[in-house]
Amino acid sequence: MEETSIFDDDFSLLRWLHFNDYKINEIVTKFKRSSSVLRALKLNNLEIDDIDEINKYINNLFPAAKHFPGGILGYDKDGHLIIVQALARSCPRELVKCGRVSDLYILALTECTLAYRLLRQQEKKTGHKLGIKVICDLDGWSMDLLYMPSAKLYMHLIRLLQEVFPDVSHQLIVVNSPSMISSVYQLFKHAFSEKSRDKIGFYSKDYKKKLIEDIGAENIYAKWGGTKVPKQGSPETGLLRMGDKPDDSLIYDPSKNPLHPDPKKFTKISIGSKHKTEIKIHVDKPGSTLNWLFLTDGEVDFSITHNEQEVWPRFRISTEFVPEYGSIKCDQCGDYVLTFDNTFSTFFSKEVKFHVFIK
Repeated sequence: MEETSIFDDDFSLLRWLHFNDYKINEIVTKFKRSSSVLRALKLNNLEIDDIDEINKYINNLFPAAKHFPGGILGYDKDGHLIIVQALARSCPRELVKCGRVSDLYILALTECTLAYRLLRQQEKKTGHKLGIKVICDLDGWSMDLLYMPSAKLYMHLIRLLQEVFPDVSHQLIVVNSPSMISSVYQLFKHAFSEKSRDKIGFYSKDYKKKLIEDIGAENIYAKWGGTKVPKQGSPETGLLRMGDKPDDSLIYDPSKNPLHPDPKKFTKISIGSKHKTEIKIHVDKPGSTLNWLFLTDGEVDFSITHNEQEVWPRFRISTEFVPEYGSIKCDQCGDYVLTFDNTFSTFFSKEVKFHVFIK
């Protein structure tokens, strides 16, 4: 608990208990997983108190970040935090070519961490347990949004956020739904826990009136029927990320990535189903930088540990469009273990080509 102070209040502990049906043994395991992710990404001490500053910070987290829909709108009339996801404005076929899979995970976890801190501040003021309301706007829907590589990625992301921040969602409100929304929901529903599914609501064509009743006109921008005026950014949507097509210059280019090696430098391994492979890299000098890049012909869980503690969190990674790569500063000497985990796969082995070096 000392290492994950973001969860050190009564309401946070109640969320963990409620979401996991008070099963203490399961909670301990899952809490360690959440704590490990936040610690490895150094999110425990990240604090920004102003909503506009949070949105600006997330928009600039990496070059393509502003093209991923999302952002914090504010609070509703009861104190719940409001996040907007204009999903239908995104361009998944292009976005998957612009960066690492882990970029999206880190963006979402960073935004959720900062949102959670705002929620805790609000709970301290009101003395009540609150949550996050997500407005999912599907205006502009197209079949491209069901592009399977990105759909699978978003389902992994939904599961990850529920693992790290359980029971934080108060309501998921879907507006401007296409006529085929029932079929779309069937595709994504299994990514949500049963408790989360109970909080999903689909608003009809008069959704603006319903949003005003639920949230308050003064808390919603005019685009969704309210009277709130943004302080910064677009006059209509403020600093919310509304999603759009990224510029071609953002598409991954191996020649511009100093970590992308000559193909001859790759080491190839095969990981059987229900198996994992560990690669040990010894670091002699504290302050050295551990660098990695890998490609895989399917999904693998990738993480890095030192003294059995994660220094890079376990993420489910696909490199169909962009290799997975990164660097961490090694504060201590010793063995750093890169784990390629395929234990979740029942039938299929995975081939991984990787390059690791110390600098």
